[in-house]
Order: sequence, then structure tokens, then C-alpha cells
Amino acid sequence: MHLTMKRLMACALFVLATSGMLTGATFAALNKFGQPTGPRGLESYVFSTSSPEMISLIRERIANNETITPVVRIAPGADGINRNHLASGIPFWSWHVAELEGLWSPEFTSPAVFYPEPPLSELEADVEGFIANNGDVIRIRFLSRIVEIDPEDPGHLFNVSSRGVLGSGDRVLITGFIVQGTTPRLVLVRALGPKLVDYDITGAAENPALILFRGQTAIAGSSDWETSPGRELIPPGLEPLDPKDAAIVVILEPGAYTVHASSPDEGIGLVDVFDLTAMR
Repeated sequence: MHLTMKRLMACALFVLATSGMLTGATFAALNKFGQPTGPRGLESYVFSTSSPEMISLIRERIANNETITPVVRIAPGADGINRNHLASGIPFWSWHVAELEGLWSPEFTSPAVFYPEPPLSELEADVEGFIANNGDVIRIRFLSRIVEIDPEDPGHLFNVSSRGVLGSGDRVLITGFIVQGTTPRLVLVRALGPKLVDYDITGAAENPALILFRGQTAIAGSSDWETSPGRELIPPGLEPLDPKDAAIVVILEPGAYTVHASSPDEGIGLVDVFDLTAMR
């Protein structure tokens, strides 16, 4: 990259990171607006920094729920840390973040400085061609949040399944589960009903609905799964059995969650949870 361009970027960035091998702290950048279809509908990448100032600033912004937009230098080829945490079955990109250049901010960055903002899957398609045409420094828009992760602890596989009466009020079926580790997980939650009659279940729930809670806060819900956001991310073989079943795909931070499943007819239903991130 031309020296004057490097100097221009150094002046434009809010904070500069330390170059070279980065080992101090590792963060995952999680995509807010996914592609409309395909397995890469939810995208993320990983970056590291050894700069104490940068680590402190990022942690402070995470704690304050402030926007963080990294400016990073990319290179062809995957590595063992820079995986796409949110992609089921696709653990590594064909490119990786080689260096954190700094943090972009509209308050401190000159609008005259342009950074390409490609979808991550566009880099996957032809990273060498992208770098040849656009350079190796990018920033990714539409990031919902940055989370700090432990590269040695990708999380643990979990699956939970409960059968019972899906009623209303005090008869709602409640299933609890825990996301372990330090890394956010892509999770599928289902509530199945009508097709259970094919498995000799008498009185199967006709129209299951579910609400996912973290503590007392409802964070997602579904009734007819084919209209639910993220349905295209459900892997083959895990699709609900009937259009009236409920299902959600959601990114969950480590912690404890409960699923409240109901049906107006108070029939028998099955509630299950799958860790899609672990299905690689």
C-alpha cells in the first residue's frame, strides 16, 4: 500500500492499533443485517489487538453499548482464530483479518477518507480479486455489536428436548437451557405439534407458539415458523414438521434462557433447542 495512503489513514482513524502479531485480546464483530437468503445470512469475523489502549477503549464501548466499527487489514487464507462464528457448517472464511488498523467514527474520521464496505461473503467469493481492486483495508457496516471472546473456548455443544402440554397461563410448557463458553452462539429453538400424530402421539398441539426469555425479558418469539426471521438458516433435517410449528433462529450470548411454549388447544407438543454454531 502506498506510504502516503497509509499516513492518510493514520490521521483519519480515531485510534491506531499496534501493528505486527496481535495476541492481547480477541473480539468477534457480529453482523446486524444479514443477507436475505443463504447460509451466510448471519455473518461475523474475528480480530485481535495487542494495544492496551485499543483493548481498553473497545471494552469501554462494549460496556456502554456504544457503536464500534473496526477498520481492519485483510489477507487471503483462513486461520484458526478468524472463523465465522455465526455460520453453521462454515467455520472459516477464505480470508482473515491480519491486523486491526483502528476504529472508525463519523465524529472523528474525515468523510474524504474512503474505506470499502463489502459484505463479508463478497470477500469470500474472491478475496484476492477484491484486494487487487480495492486494497486490503476495509470497514464493515451494520455491526450490531462487538463481543470479547476466548479463542481457546469456542463454546460447548448443547441440545435439550422436552415433551408436555402446551397450554396457556399456568399450563405453558417452560424449558430452560444454558449457553456455555464465552462466544455467542447461533441457536435454533422449535415447538412442534401437529405432525406428532404421525409418531403415535394422541392429542398433539394444533398451533404451537413459543417465546424465548432471558431472565424476565422476552427476546424472540414465533408461531408459524415459515414466516419467522432466520428461517433460511435452519439446516436441512432440522426444519419443523408442519407450517403451524414454531421456530426461531437467534444469536445468544452465554447465559441462562427459558422457552415458553403454548397452544390454544392445550395439546401435546415437543420443544427442542439446537446449537447451530457447533454443527460444522
